[in-house]
Amino acid sequence: MKKERAFSRETEILHQGAYLQGRRDTPENAPIYLTTAFNVDDLDDLEATYAVKGYTYNRTRNPNRNALAELMTYLEKGQRSIICGSGMAAISTILLSMLASGDHLLADSTLYGECITLFQKVFPTYGIEVTLVDFTDREAIQGGLRPNTKVLYTETISNPMITVVDIEAVAEIAHQHQARLVVDNTFTTSVAMKPLELGADVSINSLTKFANGHSDAVAGSATGSEGITFGLMRVSVGIENPDDLILDFNEALEVFK
Repeated sequence: MKKERAFSRETEILHQGAYLQGRRDTPENAPIYLTTAFNVDDLDDLEATYAVKGYTYNRTRNPNRNALAELMTYLEKGQRSIICGSGMAAISTILLSMLASGDHLLADSTLYGECITLFQKVFPTYGIEVTLVDFTDREAIQGGLRPNTKVLYTETISNPMITVVDIEAVAEIAHQHQARLVVDNTFTTSVAMKPLELGADVSINSLTKFANGHSDAVAGSATGSEGITFGLMRVSVGIENPDDLILDFNEALEVFK
């Protein structure tokens, strides 16, 4: 129950209409939350909201973004997902969280062009070493491993060369080397393949493509274990336009359901 307080007329004007009376929180269709923050009554209410991982600041936690993350977690059979502003945002967020200066990334040589640019032009500026090899060749993968290899990265079906990688075999190689496997699942989606069930540590999707299917929205997701993804919630790049998230992705992802 809200505490009764006396405010000035100017303050009262600011609050008129800000709180909807008789509101139910289970609408048939999810509303679009066009807000940067969510109101609390006082510091005690704020602490209580934090305790249940409620909504306070839009970048930290957003109902629309959480709805999509919940769906992607189910589809990919993971424990938690993050939603990013694009597929490349998801890729860079995950990999930069797993790699540090002096680490080595071993990646497939037939990847989405922007990934290769990221690996060859950006990662070296952070002191991250990158080697590209043919991931359809197990001997090439074994030969590309180094003592400082921390992550192996590939796509289920490469864009645009359409090469197909044996995810289960690559996961085995990665884990034997105490490294993690990150897989871009964009071209197959979780309808056809679930990389986590084949041993991958993280499954990434550019939701812009087949998941959306309309060519009218841009977003990305990354799904993995609770430990891998939880720490990324505060640094992930959220959806830029909530209208895209609800109006476009809710329609497109109904296909998965």
